[in-house]
Amino acid sequence: MNLSETLLADRQIEKLITDMRIKNIGYGEFDLIKYIADGGTCQVKKALWTNGSSKKYVVLKSVNAKSYQELARESFLDCQVNGSYMVVLECAELGDLRIYLKEKSTEITWKEKIDISRQVSNGLDFLHSNEILHRDLHTRNILLSISDGKIRAIITDFGMSKVLSRESVTFSTVKGMIPFVDPVILNE
Repeated sequence: MNLSETLLADRQIEKLITDMRIKNIGYGEFDLIKYIADGGTCQVKKALWTNGSSKKYVVLKSVNAKSYQELARESFLDCQVNGSYMVVLECAELGDLRIYLKEKSTEITWKEKIDISRQVSNGLDFLHSNEILHRDLHTRNILLSISDGKIRAIITDFGMSKVLSRESVTFSTVKGMIPFVDPVILNE
C-alpha cells in the first residue's frame, strides 16, 4: 500500500470512528496483555481493561489501515497505538463452540445444545433480516460466554460478510471452509 492509499485509509477510519461515535481508549488502560493468535488480517491478544473502578477481560484485535473495512463489521470500542488501530471486543471466556463441544462432549446436555443452536439461529435470522450474509459461519466463529449463569452464543468474524444487494443474489466465488460449503455450490 502506497502513502496516498494509507492516508486515504486512515481518513476513512477516522470518519468511521466519528460516524459511529466510537470511544477511544488509551492503551495504558490495558494490563496483562497476552498474545492469543494471528488472524487473517489482524493479531489477537487478551488483556485486562481497567475502566474506572471496574476491571474486565477483553480481546484486542490489531487492525492495520489496509483492513479498515473490517472495522465496520465488528462491534467494538477502539484504541489507537502508534498509528495502528485495535478493536476492543468482549472476551468470551468459554472460547469457541468447536473447542467447547470437544472438551465438554460428555457433560453438555441436549438442552444446552438446543439453546446454543437456537441462539445461533436467532443471530442468523437477525443478520438475514438486515440483509447481511455472514459467509463464513462455522464452530470456530461462534464464541461462548456466560451471562446470568447461562451460556450465551456470539457470532463473530464478519471479515467475509456481505450486505445483500437486491440486484444480485448470485456468487461467482466460493469462500469459507470447504467442509461447511454446500456441495451443490461446489459442483457448479
